[in-house]
Amino acid sequence: MKSYSVFTGMRDIEIQLEDKNFLYYAEHEDYTPELSQDQLICQALDHPFSADRLDQIPADTKVIIIIDDATRPTPTSAILPYIMERLEKRTRNITFVTAPGTHRPLTEEELESKIVRKWLDRYPVVNVNYKQEDDYEYIGDTEMGTPLYLHKAVLAAEYKIAIGNIAPHNVVGWGGGAKIIMPGVTGEATTSATHLTGSHFPLIDIFGNVNCRMRQEVDAIGAKVGLDFIVNTVLDSDKNILGLFCGHYLEAHRAGVAFAQKALRPEIPALADIVIVSAYPCNMDYWQGFKPLGFSMFGVKRGGTIIYILDPREGFCNNSPAHRDMLIRYLPADAETVYRDVEEGRVTDKVGVTNPLCHFQVLDYTENVICLTNGLTDEECRLLSFQKADTIETALKIAFDTQGQDAKVGIIPFGGETLVRVAD
Repeated sequence: MKSYSVFTGMRDIEIQLEDKNFLYYAEHEDYTPELSQDQLICQALDHPFSADRLDQIPADTKVIIIIDDATRPTPTSAILPYIMERLEKRTRNITFVTAPGTHRPLTEEELESKIVRKWLDRYPVVNVNYKQEDDYEYIGDTEMGTPLYLHKAVLAAEYKIAIGNIAPHNVVGWGGGAKIIMPGVTGEATTSATHLTGSHFPLIDIFGNVNCRMRQEVDAIGAKVGLDFIVNTVLDSDKNILGLFCGHYLEAHRAGVAFAQKALRPEIPALADIVIVSAYPCNMDYWQGFKPLGFSMFGVKRGGTIIYILDPREGFCNNSPAHRDMLIRYLPADAETVYRDVEEGRVTDKVGVTNPLCHFQVLDYTENVICLTNGLTDEECRLLSFQKADTIETALKIAFDTQGQDAKVGIIPFGGETLVRVAD
């Protein structure tokens, strides 16, 4: 019997397994950059991919700095001083713009955590709320026919910088790059069209696929809008920067994805009968926490069991409250019902129904999902078709009763930013 530990974002959970049952513990690659964090940031900013350095932009340029929201682990406050040091040599016409997509606007505490008080006091901040329709302007359709509504603060800028994080994603394959534009600062009509399109595809073909259809759409939107300079991190489980990729929104992003493919995709010997996955760091609420649940399909056999450990800081859907009604209405249904209601105009929130559509794919893939949580109620677990367990021991007993006493178990301790792959 050996002990293995996972962190949920709120507590450590110890897992006891017999040697005969243990298959893998999928940690990120053990990698430490040769440079210090400060040196790494400076080197990346001073050697951008196919773009001028920030201290070379035209004088007095009207700049926006787009930042992601509190559901993302991007260490913006650590990077920002180095960006500002370079920018302020050329301009003081700077505005911060948040990119929450359909999540709630950032709180004052979250803004201070991301931007820090020094810059908040010096420069204006546009705290985006996608429900404020008057804040967006229609600028035409994309080649795929998506109506493109963009926040007016973004359209008003002469130079657009985006700070974000590269990690696997369930709609666009990988986060980072131009994804901070769509859905970060696009209107409801744009976000609805793109997310609903993405949900038509098997998740297993989207996760980690930088060439998936919706990634192509996001990149096309980045080109149309004119995203000038990205600053994208790849992080370890302690939120330290492993790699930083700056410059052209496509070239820097693709270099970051190539790095992330090695850093965030640990090899496993085989698919497990039972996979234990911690949602951390995607544990703001279930809306965000679906991602690690979906990612875990890469580590478990079809018909296997997922033990899903989610300690959400904001419960079921409190960080994305606009979508709660769609979850409650459609999670007990099926994909056919969702698509029919969309076609017949009965769906008021097309972004909201993408979560149930993705959720159904996990339920169809597995025998059962057992949820260990201190933030979801019994009723919410039933809504999600989860078996709720109070302890990891109880969860493992249910799993072994389902899969057999000799079942092989895999553990993914950092599920929100891990996409395992079976060794050749």
